[in-house]
Amino acid sequence: MAKRNIKKPKRGRPRSTGSGTPLLVRMHEPRLSQIDDWIRDSGLSRPEAVRQLVGWALDRSRELKQQQQT
Repeated sequence: MAKRNIKKPKRGRPRSTGSGTPLLVRMHEPRLSQIDDWIRDSGLSRPEAVRQLVGWALDRSRELKQQQQT
């Protein structure tokens, strides 16, 4: 009888989204509640929600800076 190569499922944590730099941020109430409410409405994970919020804030800051220069 010939052996069959059957791939076993990998165990452990799934691979991360890349080799980004981990960032620890402490949040206090009521800001944390506001973020969690927004997360509940958006259906995102907390890390992804924070990434999106930071990205939007940085984009908006850049837009305001450009408006002030004109």
